[in-house]
Amino acid sequence: HRVSGALSSLLTTWHRLNENILIALVVVHVAAIAYYRLRLKQDLIGPMLTGDALLSSPYPGSPDNLSMRLRALVIATVCAALVAWIVAR
Repeated sequence: HRVSGALSSLLTTWHRLNENILIALVVVHVAAIAYYRLRLKQDLIGPMLTGDALLSSPYPGSPDNLSMRLRALVIATVCAALVAWIVAR
């Protein structure tokens, strides 16, 4: 009752288009993981789950300490509060 029928139809069309785009991106992502695993013999799933990957070049490691974890917790809490606020409106 807050939007017109025309706007509702337009947003529904955009939603369906974005849904198809998202599905296509998921398919490309899974295909890339399969390509790296089967063709290049490089496991990407383990590093995605653990956050750790062995690299052949010397890159500095990311800091993983209490300060960084607390910062991540604060950011996640703020994001969750923002989503809750938006949903409650």
